[in-house]
Amino acid sequence: MDLILSAATHRSGSTLVQRILNARKETLMWGEHLGIIKDFHHIQRKIQAFSKKGELSRKKYFTSGEDPNQWLALMTPSAEFVEQAGIQSTKAFLDTLYSQFSENHDTIGFKEVRYGAKELSILQKCYPDARFILLVRNPLKAWESYPKKWGEYRHVNSFAKQWNDNVTDYTALAKSNPNAYLIQYEKLIRKEPKTVETLCALAQLTEKELEDVLAQKIRGSSQKKSITAKQAALIKRMCRVNMKRLGYL
Repeated sequence: MDLILSAATHRSGSTLVQRILNARKETLMWGEHLGIIKDFHHIQRKIQAFSKKGELSRKKYFTSGEDPNQWLALMTPSAEFVEQAGIQSTKAFLDTLYSQFSENHDTIGFKEVRYGAKELSILQKCYPDARFILLVRNPLKAWESYPKKWGEYRHVNSFAKQWNDNVTDYTALAKSNPNAYLIQYEKLIRKEPKTVETLCALAQLTEKELEDVLAQKIRGSSQKKSITAKQAALIKRMCRVNMKRLGYL
């Protein structure tokens, strides 16, 4: 995996950036996979719990010359083997999933709108050389653009929490990983020079090629609903620090 595009929430411009990346014929950026890495993380946590519970059994068995005459029901390999199993199984799944048409492309990636620090940490371990594009949009505009019929967020509160948590994670990752790039949707739309330069380099496109994609509007991609004063106030309260840091307040 060469490129991983992760948006803080839905309606953050991830499809637009995916289209920009796919403007280069040798690049293949796939769409979302419904946050499957969360399931791999959950599996790893379950096995880690068993590994911890079975630690004493494991030690007794291997220090007794592998004597079978003791209780062995929870004996599980140690934590480092559980972690490696999680990483390798996740990587094998993604590599197999995205192998279709890979022979015609030298850059492969995907986009997702459901990942925070835990999932991105797994992906960094799977693909230490991958470049991460971390996309953020003003949460007021993102929520206003989110169709009610989708229903993935139970309440505006869950949306605001995801935005705030993920933006905190994205900011930290962009500072700690030289291959991680925080991109603000609004700066891309305004063609802010540094943002355009960064994305052109990641996409291996000229500025004109990028702008050609920006100029094309996809039917049905822009939706809007009313946002109440109460919803706006809640988002501002929960996301205030990060909104100020990014210039949204």
